[in-house]
Amino acid sequence: FRKNQPMDEFARAMITASGSTHRFGPAVVYRDKRTPDEMAKIFSQAFLGTRLECARCHNHKTDPISTEEYYSMAALFAGVWHGAQHGMHSVRVANPGVMRVHLRGSAASLGQEVPPAGVSALAGVNADFKLTSAASDAERRKAAADWMTNPANPLFSRVIVNRIWHHLIGKGLVRTTDNFGMMGEKPSHAALLDWLAHQFVVDQWSVKKMIRRIVMSRTYRLASTGESVGWAGDPENRLIWRANRKRLTAEAIRDSILSVSGQLSMQQGGYTIRKFSQYDFGYEFNTIRRSVYVPLFRNTLLEVLETFDVANPNVVSGRRSETTLPTQALYLMNSPFVNAEAERAGERISRNGVTDAERVRLAYRLALGREPSAVEADVVMKFIGKSKTDQKSRAWSALAHSLFGSVDFRHLD
Repeated sequence: FRKNQPMDEFARAMITASGSTHRFGPAVVYRDKRTPDEMAKIFSQAFLGTRLECARCHNHKTDPISTEEYYSMAALFAGVWHGAQHGMHSVRVANPGVMRVHLRGSAASLGQEVPPAGVSALAGVNADFKLTSAASDAERRKAAADWMTNPANPLFSRVIVNRIWHHLIGKGLVRTTDNFGMMGEKPSHAALLDWLAHQFVVDQWSVKKMIRRIVMSRTYRLASTGESVGWAGDPENRLIWRANRKRLTAEAIRDSILSVSGQLSMQQGGYTIRKFSQYDFGYEFNTIRRSVYVPLFRNTLLEVLETFDVANPNVVSGRRSETTLPTQALYLMNSPFVNAEAERAGERISRNGVTDAERVRLAYRLALGREPSAVEADVVMKFIGKSKTDQKSRAWSALAHSLFGSVDFRHLD
């Protein structure tokens, strides 16, 4: 993403990846030894917004996907197998063999043979890849990548654009980001989604250009507050008459705390897991690098990430849950991590500024990205003024701690 790799190339690299999951990033998607039909479901959901699960045992009840097509999609990934290379997990290829329909979803009850193919209901792209059961893994996955990323595919560009819109605006034009089928929601602005998808292809699948187009729009610049008749007519903001108030993601909350304390490392690249032989239980998350470099294990998550609704690493999650729980407030109040970073932030604030008033302004700018209001400044100045000279550092730490626990710290307006 930093290098602005075209999205179609990114998707193709993910679908056709092989080699070490530690040395070749895209291969990590195959790391958890998923079955061929699981891989078909993951890529269909991620890139096409299509849920295949219902067609495993019978024809899909709501979408035009047959059981035969379900297993034809699975056949595309039947040649992927897992091994070890130089002590590291790797993705290799093998003879895919014949794929048969699993009657009622049971691998013990096999039905007719099906060729590697796509879903015929997608208009504009041919789902018949002219492949037989003798086709190699490379042929199968290349055909899958060509079919999914074809500019004529009506879903790929719309699904990706909708995901970008969701992350920038707070809710997608299609709010069910992982499901564009009959059980998903209809787009709130269908013509806008069509136009953005077209521009995405015209811009050669550039994510950065799409981000620039959205953030320079009037819609992105709207405020989330203020009075309007929209509250009565459209309280859910489906017509986007105001901005959606967005809570920071779990990763952003952690990174923001480290940033305020001055501890956040901006180092780029390198390994995320320090001991390759010791995963999951007992792993020590003692890194100060950005959260994008913090490993996500199936059974053990960093506490701050788990507390604030990080996406489940075991499944595709286009839209995260967003809960408000007492445990979140208790974490910000009692966590050793938050307390330690608040102490460091207090020391940082006390070392800067000539006057206490300047330090108050610095604290608010660091934590909330704004100046304190007159009332806030007055309350804080009285609190600092009551502290003894030898306890001023603790007072500044207490201020930083209270800002970490504030609603403004966790939300974007």
